[in-house]
Amino acid sequence: STGVNVFPYDVSRGLWMSGWGFVISGLFVHFWFMFLNSLFPVEGLTLVGALKKVFVNQFFMSPGLNSLFFCYTTFTRNDVPKEARMSFLRKKLAKDLVPTMKRSCAYWGTIQMVNFLYIPQKFSLLYTNMGLLIWTVYISLVGYRSVTS
Repeated sequence: STGVNVFPYDVSRGLWMSGWGFVISGLFVHFWFMFLNSLFPVEGLTLVGALKKVFVNQFFMSPGLNSLFFCYTTFTRNDVPKEARMSFLRKKLAKDLVPTMKRSCAYWGTIQMVNFLYIPQKFSLLYTNMGLLIWTVYISLVGYRSVTS
């Protein structure tokens, strides 16, 4: 062993991502889904109702939440000087926002259609959180990569 850590752990990034997960992915999304469930009740949800629910979720959440995530990662990263962050953010949004939104719609549209139609209510949160774990790894990689790569 050479003693070189091939996969160094960024403690600061880990803490910032934990904060994001608790405040945004935990609290905000919880209340969002309570609101969404009031618009489209879980009981008796049809295929058309589930499609509408997924559409509303993606139409309102994907642009806002993904934009907010890129803002968050830009202003919490250590490798971009404070005076360059706004310029970095503009480049980041121009490069990564639309592709991320497309992937979000494909990924979350599928996850949520299955969730809304087939997952029993008592397992819905567990199922969604399993999907969220995978999505968080992906979006963290996109959010923290350079705009030049």
